[in-house]
Amino acid sequence: IPDEGKQVELVGKPTTVAVTETRDIEERIVVQTMTVAQCELYLDSKVASEKLLAAMKELIQRKTTLNQLTAAREVIEKAIQSETTEQQRLRENLKVGSLDNALHQRYLKKFGASEDQLEKQREQLTAARAEEARARKDLETFAANLTIE
Repeated sequence: IPDEGKQVELVGKPTTVAVTETRDIEERIVVQTMTVAQCELYLDSKVASEKLLAAMKELIQRKTTLNQLTAAREVIEKAIQSETTEQQRLRENLKVGSLDNALHQRYLKKFGASEDQLEKQREQLTAARAEEARARKDLETFAANLTIE
């Protein structure tokens, strides 16, 4: 038998022998920078182990949660920006006109309501940022400790 075991010759009779080679493959990937779509490619792999599939599913779930929290924070930031623009408009309108007319009082009332709304939105933004930071840290910790054998 030859050294590599790939070819076998039997004396007197020609014979075909099927040889299957296996080898261990080590692959390192940086999952922190992978998108959800890239993670999903591993789910379609026919050679991925159950452990790898489970880890990718968990990674996808965590990344999806983080993406949703980021989108929610961005919505709040846009609402704050819009409310701030509205307040600028109201300030300009309050500069013009007398203090005793009905329109001025209406602008003051709107400005007060706008200020209350901004206060609520800023509290929501603080909470949204904290939740997003927690989810990002959880994802980073999960990814940093992820080893599949």
